Amino acid sequence: MRVSKEIQFNIKSDKGFRELFDEFYPSMYNYARRIVENEEAADDITQEVFINLWNKRNELEVHSFAGFLYTSTRHRCMNYIRGEKNRLNKQISISDTHTDEVDDHLFVVEEEMVREIKKLIATLPEQQQNVFKLHVSGLKQKEIAEELGISVNTVKTHKLKARQYLKAQLKDTLYLFLLVRF
Repeated sequence: MRVSKEIQFNIKSDKGFRELFDEFYPSMYNYARRIVENEEAADDITQEVFINLWNKRNELEVHSFAGFLYTSTRHRCMNYIRGEKNRLNKQISISDTHTDEVDDHLFVVEEEMVREIKKLIATLPEQQQNVFKLHVSGLKQKEIAEELGISVNTVKTHKLKARQYLKAQLKDTLYLFLLVRF
């Protein structure tokens, strides 16, 4: 399975654009929030990116929506930061900017991986999904069993099957990321 599988959206239709918005808005918002470190500004920036895309939907030919959205969001964030910098007379050194860019790229990769992992978790059978979500939220096996009204052995079995499925789908690298991230 390819993690960065690009889904095609017909952004010229209301439904297609809504699907694109629903799929990418959370990731774009988190990305913007990470860059500008301001929730309100991140929300405004993310909305502006989607409004701009909507307004230009008939003129644009986008081959990678994820790439287009991340690039647009980053540019708007940089414009926001430049405006704040001018307003507050802040100075950002070249080395800090380079470090921020590296951090931003890592954050993009992390956001995309988390989005794909969440999609895979949603494909698990309902009981495995419930057990796995409770597990990653920090509950112990006994607590999960009590919460769901099942035995501890059933919890162990569901966790094992969920992990095996995710490992098979994500391969070794992404499985390690999953263990570290959650």
